[in-house]
Amino acid sequence: MILISIDALNADALRAYSQDAPEHPNLDAFAEEAVTFQNAFATASWTLPSHASMLTGLYPDVHGAVRPGRRLAGDEPTLASRLQKASFRTAAFTGKGFMSAGYGFSNGFDRFNEQDFSRTVPKALLARDASDEDEAAFGRGERYLRAAADDAEPFFLFLHTYFVHDYFKVRRETTIDESLKPCLSDVPRCPQSDWTELERLYRERVSELDAAIGSLMAVLRETGLDESTLVVLTSDHGEGFDRVRERVHHAGRLHRDQTHVPLLLRGPGLAARVVDDPVSLVDVTPTLLDLAGQPPAGRDGVSLVEHLVGEPAAPRDRRALLAMEYAYRWEAGIRVDTAPTDEGPSMAAVMGARVYYLRDGPDEEMYSARDLEQLDRMEMDAETQRVFRRILKERSRPDGPRGETMEIDDELRDQLRSLGYVR
Repeated sequence: MILISIDALNADALRAYSQDAPEHPNLDAFAEEAVTFQNAFATASWTLPSHASMLTGLYPDVHGAVRPGRRLAGDEPTLASRLQKASFRTAAFTGKGFMSAGYGFSNGFDRFNEQDFSRTVPKALLARDASDEDEAAFGRGERYLRAAADDAEPFFLFLHTYFVHDYFKVRRETTIDESLKPCLSDVPRCPQSDWTELERLYRERVSELDAAIGSLMAVLRETGLDESTLVVLTSDHGEGFDRVRERVHHAGRLHRDQTHVPLLLRGPGLAARVVDDPVSLVDVTPTLLDLAGQPPAGRDGVSLVEHLVGEPAAPRDRRALLAMEYAYRWEAGIRVDTAPTDEGPSMAAVMGARVYYLRDGPDEEMYSARDLEQLDRMEMDAETQRVFRRILKERSRPDGPRGETMEIDDELRDQLRSLGYVR
């Protein structure tokens, strides 16, 4: 099985989620053969906590990787470690940064290869003309798949890339122009024309991603692996371009443009269908474990297999899905770090089947889940308010999140700065 995480890929950048999206032949073809979860949500709006949830089945208030200086606990079971125990060969190719081994993501991988492309000038996601050491994530993934085709053992391959995330880095002949990067954390300093250009650059990167997906799927067909391999395509969070409302970039907000993510599963035995039930990235680990014939462990997530096989599942008992923010916030259009507290997340969102609730300190907002494009607030009656407050109160953890403290060395800090997380 293959899990592909395209960092910062908006759901509505794909035609499977929005008819206004540009055509992308390979992504569109993938979706036409996939189970598409129309209402999939991330648990955070930035890379570290969201991927930690994806790969453990835990919400951020449990796994604890919620700040740049916090990592997964060394003994935290992950999707890879559970599959490794089940005799799967496991490999990961990541873009480093918040997806580095230092944050605990290498746990369970026989091979964990991380490369920092944040300051290079990649010609494409594949970068086939590069050396093996410098080859981009999808190129490395293709090479791994060709080798895996000759081995009878089951495998789990995790591919992660910042290629779309880094759309603000304008590639010149031999250099990268980062003059637009300050816009991402300081909205007032940049005119709308800059954001129009950023949006164009973002679309350009997604188009290049499409070509890489096509190449990867071609390798699966050439090797015959497409007949036996599940492929999951998702993202850890979205990206905002609404400068007027100061809803831009990511991290520090939990509106739908940040948390609504693509989630598509394609593989043998799966018939294309669209699932409307709300689901979360915490469901990825238990679902893949279930499909691998393992107990679908996940204290917060649930297996989605009932949505994947057989007749369309009846709607399950509606559950509240959560997103949390600990590390960042926006003040007057500027993203700032928040000080650690023992009081849980500084903001949280609860996503239900009909409503979307946001709590930021004492402030509360509620939106219609059916009309979120308009982002119009709904009036919140007292009973609804009590329900959502109770949901969040029940998540209170007197002992705080798990996780461990870690040191950020100069090399990692430099890369996080290049990714836009550190000034």
